[in-house]
Amino acid sequence: MDGRAGIAEVIGAEAEELAYLYGACNRKVFYPRIGTDAQLMFANRFTNSEYAITSGELTRMCELILANELEIASNSTEFKAKYGAALSGLFERMSGLVSPAGFQAFRNILG
Repeated sequence: MDGRAGIAEVIGAEAEELAYLYGACNRKVFYPRIGTDAQLMFANRFTNSEYAITSGELTRMCELILANELEIASNSTEFKAKYGAALSGLFERMSGLVSPAGFQAFRNILG
């Protein structure tokens, strides 16, 4: 059994797929696509490939991206100062893709 299959046994296939997408994401390519017509075309940095993802996968990815970056921003003033403006632009494009609570957390933390 490979590593991904073992992880899927522990956390479930859907959670493992989300964890893989998050880790494999070529952020420089994929993040600018969020909120555009190309947002369902994922860029994988491990395989240097691009492939379609579902709208559900996109929504889950956006929620995870939002949660992760906001956690860092809320605990690091340096991170917030350095990346806050770029993250705000990204999160604005995620409107409608993330939960209302997540979007409100973005507004509360980054303004």
